Amino acid sequence: TESNLVKIENLQKVTTRKFREHYKIYKSSIIGCGGYAIVYRGKNRATGQKVAIKVFYKPSMSQKDIDCAHKEAKLMEARSLEIVGFIDTFECLNPSEDDGNFIYIVMELMDATLSNVIKTKCRLSETEAARVFKSIVIGIDHLHKNNIVHFDIKPANILVNLD
Repeated sequence: TESNLVKIENLQKVTTRKFREHYKIYKSSIIGCGGYAIVYRGKNRATGQKVAIKVFYKPSMSQKDIDCAHKEAKLMEARSLEIVGFIDTFECLNPSEDDGNFIYIVMELMDATLSNVIKTKCRLSETEAARVFKSIVIGIDHLHKNNIVHFDIKPANILVNLD
């Protein structure tokens, strides 16, 4: 059960097998790829909730990138800002015991990227554009207050819900 997972430094330290008891990753359903992580569709096995799971493969990352991934997880877990609904973080250890050495960030599954919305709608209403812009500014402000500069802000990297 989830209560058996121990929190250490804001990340739950578990085996990959233990993580997969709680979440299913649909490896054929990639939402996006970044410099050092891949985001997959997934689901909570207990509740059936659809989620997005950001997977960092630590052996392919520099220590600086691993530190950045930890910082991202801690910032999201702080829940001081819920632009993307944070759900949980896990750090999977003992690569010889299972299939790797990972950091997982589990988030609310958003409906689309801003880029996809713009492509399908061609134009946002003034109210929709103002709401999206306000969220972007709040998010960037939050990052800057935590000494983070996002070097790749673009519509394809901005997640939105359609409601």
